[in-house]
Amino acid sequence: MPDGILMLADALTILNRERVSEFAAARKLPAIYEFDQFARDGDLMSYGADSLESFERAAALVLALADEVIE
Repeated sequence: MPDGILMLADALTILNRERVSEFAAARKLPAIYEFDQFARDGDLMSYGADSLESFERAAALVLALADEVIE
């Protein structure tokens, strides 16, 4: 049995994320995920960027560029 889980995100692991999460919880294994949504859903932690913050920053940059183009 593993001592912990480091889950990288790809199509297969994302589709089976709930099963992995349940496996980790049932065996009291620490699990670290690539995306912050997994940690927000109750898993231990993520090592990736905060997706919401990344999108907010991108939107702010787009708005700033659009303002420059319009002026």
